Amino acid sequence: RVSGIRSMATVSQAIEDDTWSLPRGRHPLLILLRNCLPSVPSGSLDSAQDTFLWRNTMDLPPGKFSAVKTWNSLHPHPPTVTWHNTVWFKDHIPKHAF
Repeated sequence: RVSGIRSMATVSQAIEDDTWSLPRGRHPLLILLRNCLPSVPSGSLDSAQDTFLWRNTMDLPPGKFSAVKTWNSLHPHPPTVTWHNTVWFKDHIPKHAF
C-alpha cells in the first residue's frame, strides 16, 4: 500500500478536502498515480456510486470492462496470409485432410 489508500476504498474515501489523499514522496508508483489521476470533480461524491471504467486503447474513451475487448487488445489478430487456403480446407480438420 504505497498510496496509503485501501485496495477496496471507494473514490469518495480516497479524496479529502477536494484533493486525492496521496502521501508525499517520490516513490515511482506515487508519481505515476499523481500523473494519471484526473482532477477531483467539485461537489459531493458521497451520493454517486463508484463505477469501474476500463480503457483498452488510448484513442478510445474509457467504458465498462469487456473481456472480449481486453482479449483482442492483448492478442491482436495477425495479418491475413495468402497461403491459408493451401493448408486450411473448409469443413475439414487440417491434419486429417491429407
